[in-house]
Amino acid sequence: MAFVSLGMNLTCIRRCLHREEYVFEDSIDFDGGTWTKPKRYLTGGFKDRNLEGRYLCQLALDNMKRLFLAYALGLLLVLVPNTVWVIMSSSKDGVYSALYTLDSSETAFIILAALPLVLGLIGIMVIYRLHRRSGARRTCHDFVGYVYHVTEIALSLTIVCVVIIPVFLRSTGSSITQDTLGKAHMFYGLFGNNAWIVTAILYFQVFFLFVLVAGLPSYYAYETCILLYVLLWVYFGGVMGFDSIKSTVDIDQLYKNGIMPEDADANAMGATFGILAFASIVALVTCVLSQIEDSKSREHYCNKRVIEIQQRKAIEGAEQREELLRREKQRQGELIAQIFPKAVANQLLKDPSFARSKSNSFGDAEDSMNHGDRVTTLCRTVAFRHENVTILFTDIVGFTSMSQTVAPQQVMEFLHELFVRFDDLVGRDPSLWKVETIGDAFMVASGLEVEEAVASVRSALSGKAMSGTESTEAGSERVKSMEGAREGALAAVDFGRAAIREAQSLTMPNGQQCQIRAGVHTGDVCSGVVGSRMPRFCLFGDTVNMASRMESTGLPGEVQVSPDTHALLCDRDDLFRWKKRSTFVKGKGNTTAYLLAGCTHPNADIS
Repeated sequence: MAFVSLGMNLTCIRRCLHREEYVFEDSIDFDGGTWTKPKRYLTGGFKDRNLEGRYLCQLALDNMKRLFLAYALGLLLVLVPNTVWVIMSSSKDGVYSALYTLDSSETAFIILAALPLVLGLIGIMVIYRLHRRSGARRTCHDFVGYVYHVTEIALSLTIVCVVIIPVFLRSTGSSITQDTLGKAHMFYGLFGNNAWIVTAILYFQVFFLFVLVAGLPSYYAYETCILLYVLLWVYFGGVMGFDSIKSTVDIDQLYKNGIMPEDADANAMGATFGILAFASIVALVTCVLSQIEDSKSREHYCNKRVIEIQQRKAIEGAEQREELLRREKQRQGELIAQIFPKAVANQLLKDPSFARSKSNSFGDAEDSMNHGDRVTTLCRTVAFRHENVTILFTDIVGFTSMSQTVAPQQVMEFLHELFVRFDDLVGRDPSLWKVETIGDAFMVASGLEVEEAVASVRSALSGKAMSGTESTEAGSERVKSMEGAREGALAAVDFGRAAIREAQSLTMPNGQQCQIRAGVHTGDVCSGVVGSRMPRFCLFGDTVNMASRMESTGLPGEVQVSPDTHALLCDRDDLFRWKKRSTFVKGKGNTTAYLLAGCTHPNADIS
């Protein structure tokens, strides 16, 4: 029976016992907070034999100290009392001399009884050592669980030695007699020829204690206790014999006390069966305690696995939420980068006041005082002044009258197609920036160089603390080279010419060819983000107004520029030809303007 558990690991038997494929992840209801426990056999083992192997591995690792303590306790209780008895009695004369009448094989009884425990201890030490050295390369349940097989075999062999060796000695023709076997026990001086009864009971109780201390799984404990109990009766009934149980009281003393020898022998027999009943109760209690402890260990193992999985799921969920948050921030950043220049977008994303304004744009209104503080901080952070910036406006000729005669959907589809083409033109030149669209008007700025303006403000703010007005002035304290201004003006005029050609290639919903006017002016502007809800990057200043007037007073299919823009490009006769004209500008009166008559620059056509 001691090898039944070892046989359960054979492939064929393991396959028969494997009645469930249990997966902890599938058994947990994460929403309801419940989980389905794995099924077990009556003896306590899991029906999923793979799970059983992992459990035995973990139990062996958790109970390693208990196993070593059990071996140490077993060896001490087997060897120390007998050793002390031999030492104390070796110098005495009398009944103890009977021990030394035995030959060497007989006196080795104590050592042979302890030898399996010594070998078992060495075996589990080797297993734990192998696990420590190769655990990183092999799963622990490949071999660590075998410490229980080794322990059960060692304990079984020890019990067999205790029972079989006396039988072997008698069967070999030794001079051993029942009387001699009784004298060869350390309790002979106390109990006479019945000393073997006490010795046997103590030995077997040591083994029951070994099972409890070692914390063996329930079915290992069942097998060991059953083997112990069966061999105990075999030892009493077969090896020593119940008929050898006699009263050790002197016959004369019995007669003196009025007790017949037969009654004394019967009393001795009853006491023996009482001792056996005590051993039976100890065996039963050992099995029950092992079952209770094993059940708790299995519950603890399963709960621990469930908690680990829940923690892992929580960590994965947190990582997923962080990833979703990162993607959302990235998406918001990309969206903001499409609305604002890169440097301004970075400032807005880093500015905590803007982050609060974004979150509040979908919630309740913030306190008015805090709202004012937020706007002040926001404007101080992203308001800049730019010099020699070229502004361009385009407007569709006849758009208002056309939009009143066709369906709104057709109007929107037409505007979308036209402005997408304009967006493509802006995207091809890094010096251009689409500011906004207002109805059918398209506004473009060239040469903003917001990155340089932001860097200038940061540099100024790092030197000393300034008020909002002073920091804005510090951001504008830079001189833009005339060459850079010319490049900006050239890019804007090229864009206007290309936009006119793109517009002429389209037909409006009313069937007429699309014609646009383009107006350009160069000067100083102030840029910033206005508003806390749906904030916009806007340009302010007379330069914007003048560019709008150049567009509104221009001619269809033509690019009209102001004298300031013309001054930057007039010395480029190899690229442009201009037609001078006079026009009335609201707020300025009659103003000279220039129409782009033609373009011969090979790179002018950016469409």
